[in-house]
Order: sequence, then C-alpha cells, then structure tokens
Amino acid sequence: ILLNTKTSFVVISKRCDLSSTVVAKVDALLSSGKFSIRQIATLCNIHHASVINIKKRITAGVPSTSRVGRCGPKRKTTEQDDRIMVRMIRKDNLLSAKQVQGQLVERGINISARTVRRRLNEAGCKSVKPIRKPKLTSAMKLKRLQFARQYLNKPIEFWRTVCFSDETIFECQSATRRRVWQTPGSQPVVREAVKHPTKVMFWGVISSKGPGRLHIVDGMMEKNQYMNVLRERMLPQLLEWFGSTENCVFMHDSAPCHKARVVTQFLETNHINVLPWPGNSPDLNPIENIWGIMKEKLSQITHTTKDQLISSVLRNWFRDDEFQQKLQNSIDSMPRRLQAVVNAKGGQTKY
Repeated sequence: ILLNTKTSFVVISKRCDLSSTVVAKVDALLSSGKFSIRQIATLCNIHHASVINIKKRITAGVPSTSRVGRCGPKRKTTEQDDRIMVRMIRKDNLLSAKQVQGQLVERGINISARTVRRRLNEAGCKSVKPIRKPKLTSAMKLKRLQFARQYLNKPIEFWRTVCFSDETIFECQSATRRRVWQTPGSQPVVREAVKHPTKVMFWGVISSKGPGRLHIVDGMMEKNQYMNVLRERMLPQLLEWFGSTENCVFMHDSAPCHKARVVTQFLETNHINVLPWPGNSPDLNPIENIWGIMKEKLSQITHTTKDQLISSVLRNWFRDDEFQQKLQNSIDSMPRRLQAVVNAKGGQTKY
C-alpha cells in the first residue's frame, strides 16, 4: 500500500487479477460518464492504471474481463538466453544449475540458479542423478565393439548355453534408504548407520537353467580361492545343468584372479569353453542386473548381523519366483545388449 499525503489518496498495488464484480463496477462507472479515472479508482479501491486498462479494452472492443498480455514481473531472460542454457547442458551434461548460472553471469546474464532450473524445465529438460559407469578408453571401446560385432548374430539358443559368473559385495544396512515424508515442524528424519558396516562378498553363476550355486568369499578373491570355487562350485554346477562341460560356455571377466595361469590351465584341462570377455563391460553381463535386483530387495530389510544378511541373500537367490523370471529375461536380452554396444561404437549403454 502506497499513501500519498499531498493529494490524500491511497493506492493499493495489484497482487492478483481483479474480480469480475470489480471489473463490472468499473465498466458501469465509465459508461455513466460522470466520474474521472481517479474518482473511479478511489470508489473501487483499485489503482488508477487498472481503470485505464479497462477503458482501453472497452475502446478496442475487447471484453473487459479478458486478460491482455502477461501478468507478473518482466521475464529476465530472452529466448536467446534460454537457448544458450540448453546448449550448455548439451555440450556438458554434468553441469549443475549453479554452474550454468555462473557461466551466464560471465556472459552478462544476471539470473539466479533457481531461474536456470525453471528455464531448463520449460525446455523439457529434467534433473536426474548421474549413473555410475566404468571409464572406457579408446582401446577398451574398440575391444567391446569387436566383441559385439563377433557375437551379434549368435542365436538366442547360444546365449542360453552360456553360464555367466561374477562376484559382488552385500552389506548390512538400514532399510530406510528410500525417500520418506516429513511433517511440517517435526524433527529431521534420521537414518542411523554404522561407520564400517559388515560386508560379505559372494561369487555366483547363472544360466538359462536358473540361478546356480553361491560361494561366500573369505576376504578378497585371489587365485587360490578362485581355483577352489571353480573346482567345488562351478564345475559341478555345469555338469548338473548341461551334463558335459563341452555343451556349454563359461563366462568370467578379466579380473586378475580369473586370468591367473593356474586358472587358465584348470579350464583347459576340464575342456571348459570360455567366452573371450572384453574388459570393463558390466553392461554386457546379465548377472550384474541380477545382483542389482538382489540389492534392491535387500535394501527393504534391516540386517544387523552377518548371518541375517547371508540368510536373506540365499532366500532371495533360490526361492523368489519373480527373481527367476527376471533372470531369464536378462539372459535373453544379450542380442539387444550387443546391438546397443554397436550403436554406441563401443561406448556405454543403458544396461
């Protein structure tokens, strides 16, 4: 509210659109021709500029209740500024709104980071959490591309004879990892977590036959322990699934313990066909997706001891019917994974 003591009238600043009743009253007073603009503004308790705007609409033949132009403060960016923001994040999609705002200030465009977020939302952009992927060198991309091209035309029946293996780590954690709601004025929601949670490493193998045997790794996997895993877990499982090691293909990645000489000799001695796997390619290994599903399920349960964690892993691995179906779908997706690598020229894929 602005009070002018010299002319003794009160001006009320506009905070919202005028109601249809007020507009109709102004329209009637203007039509009577008995009152000035200032008098009508005083009688209706509105700013005189609003009366002038209504009068212009009547003169132009526009309905007095229709809105003309844009309400609110003037837009601080031009269409060119908005296009510059979009080009910035297309050039570097790891830029935050604050970083974009800093670069705009250097160009002489003084806006806030909040305005940057609004403009990017208007352009159809959305804020996402970056997905963690292994860094790939040119040599790695080339090996991935060569592998994908070599096996791209393999029928789905071939992939159903492949046994995919890998290691992963599960840890004891609170079940409240998801987002939660907080009521106004309440204390902050706290999730208690130990500084060094108990962790357990598992080795596992899967095929179109289902999930195979698991092995709890003692500490970190090294070549001697891996030899025991192959002898006591992997070899019996392959024979149980396919009857002979020559009827299937075994897959493991390029970890040092997997490529040890004694390991290579053991696989050759037992006539096990090994899939030549490109390094840094977890997106090609279906078991990685299975580990991810397992971890998502376990995150909904609070584990306080190592025994509880192991029990949950075994229960989900062998007894979850939904898990079995997702395992089959992951293996059948191999042709699509290879095509995605070819399309990305050996680069990262969505898998």
